[in-house]
Amino acid sequence: MRYALLMDVHSTAVPEPVWQLLGWLVPRAPNLAGVSFEMLEEAELPADIVRAQLTRPRAIWDRSHRSRVHGAA
Repeated sequence: MRYALLMDVHSTAVPEPVWQLLGWLVPRAPNLAGVSFEMLEEAELPADIVRAQLTRPRAIWDRSHRSRVHGAA
């Protein structure tokens, strides 16, 4: 089994495996009240990347909560 190390430095774009984990986790955590997103000023990411980083967790959250409200799978 291989393991990878990911440093949580808040200064780069979120790696794809983290988004996949969030997408898996949110629908399975009925008591989850929110998702935090942190980024250091030093990150200096382009505005379009920052917007995408903020849009993605919202979409994951909305998909999960919409299915809970409407009873969809």
